[in-house]
Amino acid sequence: MTGLATVSPVLSSKPVSPAAPGSGAALTKAARARPGASTMIGVQAGGQYWLVDLADARFAQVPPLAGVPLTRSWFRGLAAAEGSLLGVVDLSAFTGGALTPVTHESRLLHLPDFSTQTALLVGSVVGERKMSELMGAPNVPDPDCTWAGARLRDARGRVWQVLSLRALFAHPDFQDIGA
Repeated sequence: MTGLATVSPVLSSKPVSPAAPGSGAALTKAARARPGASTMIGVQAGGQYWLVDLADARFAQVPPLAGVPLTRSWFRGLAAAEGSLLGVVDLSAFTGGALTPVTHESRLLHLPDFSTQTALLVGSVVGERKMSELMGAPNVPDPDCTWAGARLRDARGRVWQVLSLRALFAHPDFQDIGA
């Protein structure tokens, strides 16, 4: 089949500037410039912990997913959630981990304004994290992951990475769901 390689889980295509508010660059800069000034929401996907700006985060329980043939394994399908049809991407699988089992703790993470009809499947919502309670962690930036920002460590030693939903949803690799 042709054309599937260009199909995108992002059902609305508003361009996002890499330095736009809510982008990985903006979040990382804000986190460094004003430690303690912001609160993030933590999610777990596979063995990784991610921090998302509260202004960009909305969660929904995981409804039944309708699989879509001839797509990458990390594209879990379509879901009707909060009155919208959302393309669902498994964050753990997209970042190279295992597929996320859907449990009572799993959630769909999406933008509150539905500017993209896309959601991430995460294993659980860990809760709010104050930037002032996190310390810098060794960070080797991956130029292909412009949506992944600063790495931070909490008092328990867990490493968290800042995640920009808007930058991730606009990333070409994320938009290429065709198998």
